Amino acid sequence: MLACPLPAWPEEQPLYTGYVEAVNRVDISAQIEGVVTAIHFDPGETVAEGALLFTFDKAEFSQRLRAARAVAQKAEAILEDARKEHDRNLILKERGNVSDTRYFKSKVALSVASAAATEANSRLEAAQIDMRRTEVHAPISGIISKPLVSRGSFAETGRKGVLATIVQLDPVRIAYEIPYPARLVELGVTDLSTIDAYADTVDLVVQLAPGWDHPALAEPTHLSADVSRETRSLTAWAIVANPTHTLRPGMQVSLRPLGPEATRPETMANE
Repeated sequence: MLACPLPAWPEEQPLYTGYVEAVNRVDISAQIEGVVTAIHFDPGETVAEGALLFTFDKAEFSQRLRAARAVAQKAEAILEDARKEHDRNLILKERGNVSDTRYFKSKVALSVASAAATEANSRLEAAQIDMRRTEVHAPISGIISKPLVSRGSFAETGRKGVLATIVQLDPVRIAYEIPYPARLVELGVTDLSTIDAYADTVDLVVQLAPGWDHPALAEPTHLSADVSRETRSLTAWAIVANPTHTLRPGMQVSLRPLGPEATRPETMANE
C-alpha cells in the first residue's frame, strides 16, 4: 500500500451515520434427514464454537453403521485370503510349479477383492460420517436464534433443513457513507491513488447516543468501488471490538474520525 501523509483534520470532526452489521451470520443446517430428539439451547443464548445444539435419532444410523462395518470386515477377510493365494501362486510360478492360467486367476481375484474392500471401507466411512452428523455442533461462537424445528419433528437437508441461525457479535462491522469527493478535498487529498491508504490512518469513535461512546475504536477496512449516484458518497466499512455485545446488527450509530486533537472514549483514554 502506498504511503501518504496524515490528513490535516478540521477542528470540528464530522459525524457519519453508520449501521452495525454482523461479520459472521451462519445458518445451521441438517446434514442428514431424520427426527430431532433433543435441542440443547435456549433462544438468544450465547453458544460457544463446538457446543452441542441438536441431536437426531441415532437408531437407523447406528444400524447402518453396524451393517457397513460387517461388510467391510468380510471384504477385508476375503482380500487377505486373496492376497495369500496370490503370494502362494507367485512363489510356485517362480519355481515352475503352477500354470500361468492359475497364477493369472489369482492375480485377478486379488484385484477384485482389493476393489471390493476399498468400496466397503468407503461405505463404512460414509456411515461413520452420517452417525457423527446425528449431533449438530455450533460452527462459530455467537448468539443463537430460536430453533426452527421442534423436538420430534422430521428435519430435511438443504434449504428446508435450516435448524437455527448463529450471529457472531464480536467483532462487528459498521457500514457508513463518506461524501465523495468533497471529503477528499476536506482531507487535503489530491492524489486519488492514495485514497485507500487513508483507511490505515483513521480511527473512528463510535457514538451510541449523545455522550455515550463505545469503549473501542472502529478501524476502517475497505471502501466501496462505486460512488452512489443518489448521495454522491462512498460506502466505507469499519471493524470494531464488541466483547460486551453492546452493538447489535441493525443498530444505528454515529461515527467521529479521531484526529490528533479529538476526544477519545473515556475508558480508552485511561488505558
